[in-house]
Amino acid sequence: MLCYQNVSVAYGDGAPALSGFNLEVKAGEIVALVGESGSGKTTAIRSAIGLLPGGGKVIQGDILFQGLSLLQLSGEEWRNLRGQRISMIFQDSGAMLNPIRTIGSQFVEYIRTHRPMAKKEAWEMGRVMLERMGLPHSGDIMKSYPFQLSGGMRQRAGIAMAMVFEPKLLLADEPTSALDVTTQAQIVRQMLELRQQYGTSILLVTHNLGVAAYMADRILVMTGGRVVESGCREEILQQAKDDYTRRLLEAVPDMRRKRYV
Repeated sequence: MLCYQNVSVAYGDGAPALSGFNLEVKAGEIVALVGESGSGKTTAIRSAIGLLPGGGKVIQGDILFQGLSLLQLSGEEWRNLRGQRISMIFQDSGAMLNPIRTIGSQFVEYIRTHRPMAKKEAWEMGRVMLERMGLPHSGDIMKSYPFQLSGGMRQRAGIAMAMVFEPKLLLADEPTSALDVTTQAQIVRQMLELRQQYGTSILLVTHNLGVAAYMADRILVMTGGRVVESGCREEILQQAKDDYTRRLLEAVPDMRRKRYV
C-alpha cells in the first residue's frame, strides 16, 4: 500500500529532520509512529502527501503508493490523488477550517474540487458523511460556522471530509490531541470503524502510547529523526528492547500501580 524506502528529509540547509526512514503499510493495517516532539513523526507522514512545510524536501530515498512513486507526481496528479485515494486528518481540524465560512460551504467546495457534481448533490453527500461520523442534526451542522461547534465536533467534521471519498490510505496527525478523554475515545472508535467499513489503511502519529496500544497493529518508536525500534503492538509494549522505548513506557502514568498500555 504505502512504502518508504530509506527516506531522508531536510529543511533548508539544516541537518535531516528524518533520516533513513523505512516503513511498509499494508492494506487495512494501522501503524502508529510514537515518540517525543521533534522526533520526525509529522515530517514522515507529511512527506507522503507532499505537504512538507517550510521548504522541507525529500533529499534521499523514495515513497511508493500502490507501486507509484509519489516524489515524481505533477501538480495535477497530486490533485487527483489527494482527498480521493490518500487523505489526511490534521492535529487541529478546527484550525484548518475557514472561520468565516460554514461547514457546509467548505464541505461542498471540497467535494466538487475532486469530483464534478451539482451543489445540491455535494451538500447531501457531505451531510450523510457527517451522520456516519456520529454527528446528529447533520443538516444544522452543515449550516454552522466552526466556532459554533465543540472541538470534538470540528474534529469529526475534519474526519468526515477526509473520508468522504473512502480513501485507501488515511494519514492521521495527532487526531485526538487537545481533546477531552471522552471525545478522544469517540474519535478512536470511529477511526477503527472506518478501517472495518472501508478497509482503509491508517498511518497514525501520536505521542499517546495508550492510543497507539489500543489502535495499532504495529508501532514504530522514533527519536532524533530515526526509528529506534519497531514491531507488532505486543512486542513493543511487553518486550521492548531499546532503552528509549522502555523510558517512554515507564513515563506512562499508572493508576493503583497498573499501567494501561
